[in-house]
Amino acid sequence: MTTEIFIPRVAEWLTTNSRDHWALRYNRTQTWRRSTWALTKGTEAIQGPVKITATIIKTTRHRYDLDGHMPTVKACIDGLRDAGVITEDHTGVVPELTLRAGEPARRAGVLLRIESITTKETR
Repeated sequence: MTTEIFIPRVAEWLTTNSRDHWALRYNRTQTWRRSTWALTKGTEAIQGPVKITATIIKTTRHRYDLDGHMPTVKACIDGLRDAGVITEDHTGVVPELTLRAGEPARRAGVLLRIESITTKETR
């Protein structure tokens, strides 16, 4: 089973390079997490191990640190777990996580592709 979910940019990007006040960072994290939960709460649960591919989509072709966007992706994955789309987000359930840069689009956000995988694929 494969599910694709687009989470539009609902707040400033969370990046490892930002030096924001902890309260501001917390609020942005919760905004990404709750938005993901709200968009996915009716989605059918995916059982067993899954592979998640997170594609960062921006509106311009400017270069950026792709791995710096992991805090945004983490908040979105936590929202998937909160909504029950995945049972947990530890390595037993999500043994593979891929981060990709997407092509520029009119709407910025994160495209999450969640694929069921067999236990044989995880070894």
